[in-house]
Amino acid sequence: MENFEKDILNPNELDRLRDFWKGQLQETKVQLIEISQSLQELAQEIQNEHPDIVMFLDKGARPFAIPYKRFLEDTMGDASPELLFFNDGKYKGQYVHEGKVDLPEEYSDVYSKKKIFFIDETFSGGTGLATIARMCELLGVEYHYYALTKDPEPAHQLIDVGESIDFTEHQDYVKSLFSDGKATVYENPIAHLFTSQMAKMYVKDDENQQTTSVHVRESDMNDSIPSADKYITLPEGVTLLEFQQERSTLMRSYILQTRELILEAIKGELKD
Repeated sequence: MENFEKDILNPNELDRLRDFWKGQLQETKVQLIEISQSLQELAQEIQNEHPDIVMFLDKGARPFAIPYKRFLEDTMGDASPELLFFNDGKYKGQYVHEGKVDLPEEYSDVYSKKKIFFIDETFSGGTGLATIARMCELLGVEYHYYALTKDPEPAHQLIDVGESIDFTEHQDYVKSLFSDGKATVYENPIAHLFTSQMAKMYVKDDENQQTTSVHVRESDMNDSIPSADKYITLPEGVTLLEFQQERSTLMRSYILQTRELILEAIKGELKD
């Protein structure tokens, strides 16, 4: 999708900003219609298999958490799994460089003997899957990895610079995980879902915010692009504060509408 940060650097009026988010919502709906069947199949898998935890990886998959939470609580009641976020970026780095991961001891207390479904946005080179597999092997966790889309142009190496494990060895390991039935990748050829701002609205992975929250963060949505404001040519009669408030309103409206569209897609009710 068109990058919001680049778009906002161009002198513009509020009407164009409104048109931009309207276009983002239309494109989001097109993507959701394309992956709707996969979202329904995933929901059915969760209902049938009853995992203890459904964990959404990084920011890309997080927009799906709240719609799934609502759907599963409605359909499964008290049997609904716990929904969490997990940032695997640190452990991906360990895997890529060493072929293994080093986990905090407390993970064993929290996740040992649990059944966990991991939800990823996009499957590309397989490092996400391999990292999760290495983690679960250490923890003795029953798991299954799901990717909602498949990168049409996957990576052909692990990293561009520096040392990494052998790529062929990595590919063989990933293939073995598919052979063992540990992974499901839905054949939706989309590299990235939604606008980058949708993912940015979810909690950051820092010491001040829990990565396991399934709630959209409440901080000012302009935090991520403050430097862009000095380039804006404001419409006549509109103050910078009014422009920022309207921008925040439009962005939040997009996020809330997208959340409802995702829920419709999960239910199989989303139509052209």
